[in-house]
Amino acid sequence: FDYDVFEFDNGDDVQYEVFFDDIGQGSVLLVDGAANLTVEGTEIITVPPGVSLVRLTIGITQNGDGDFAGFDRFRVYGE
Repeated sequence: FDYDVFEFDNGDDVQYEVFFDDIGQGSVLLVDGAANLTVEGTEIITVPPGVSLVRLTIGITQNGDGDFAGFDRFRVYGE
């Protein structure tokens, strides 16, 4: 998935956790906001062979100022 955050300050964070067959893989801190941080990127998650269920949760902490975030291009594909 792609992400884009704009002017995230201290305390503004984005984290996610992937679940394979309903087993959490641990929370990942994707964006640790600091001093009007603006960043974008792509996160690629590899699913191990034999996994039949994949779930992704995204959590955002944001203080309500003029900051914003967007997420798109969620894709699941196999080889």
